[in-house]
Amino acid sequence: MALEDDLIAHDARRFRDWLGQDTSHHGWRVYTKNGQRLLIGNVNRKPAEATLGVDLIYLNESRQSTVLVQYKKLIKKDGDWSYYPERDRDNLEKELARMRDVAAMCEKVTDENDAYRLHSDPCWFKLCRAESTIPRTDELVQGMYLPRAYFDQLLNAPHSPLRGSRGGLRFGYQTVPRYLDNTTFSGLVQDGWIGSTGRATEIVQAQIRASHAGSREIVFAALLGENPTRAQRARRQRTRVKHR
Repeated sequence: MALEDDLIAHDARRFRDWLGQDTSHHGWRVYTKNGQRLLIGNVNRKPAEATLGVDLIYLNESRQSTVLVQYKKLIKKDGDWSYYPERDRDNLEKELARMRDVAAMCEKVTDENDAYRLHSDPCWFKLCRAESTIPRTDELVQGMYLPRAYFDQLLNAPHSPLRGSRGGLRFGYQTVPRYLDNTTFSGLVQDGWIGSTGRATEIVQAQIRASHAGSREIVFAALLGENPTRAQRARRQRTRVKHR
């Protein structure tokens, strides 16, 4: 049975048919395709996880979006792959609290002129099958992707479909009504249909940099000032591209 750390590390080292290579930063890889750039950061057990509540970060530089993913391990039991939130309650409550903070910040600063997203809350869960082997080494770990808000809804709804006859909750293929598979999720990340946008992306990325510098404090409050205009954001982006 694979450890959760192994599942995260596996997914961090591949992205569709994009060309990947290591960067000078431990845990980060850059992927390129047709002039586009995407960074994937494995922040499991690092300061960024403590502040953002997630394990894997997708920074789509070309689309200026950020997607944050928290991993949970599915265990094979009674004919299904299952995750029992009650057994993970302490960790899950802390992670969800941080992810809700991120979502609230993004909602507060998102501007109507920002790039369009199908889903602008950057936080997601991936429930992974804890298999020791996978059919193909170029594939992501098999599992279910759920938006954080949908995960919250399934977790807290009075008549949740996850609730068994004894009142316990179980996330599994036989209980979760809908989810995204690897192909759908990675396609949405690739094309910038999901994730943060505009000022929210800038703030999330600033938090990531602060975490790498050793700051464990949430810096969202300090960064939430007067929103820059769209023209100001465009000038900042041109400056970043110029100095790469």
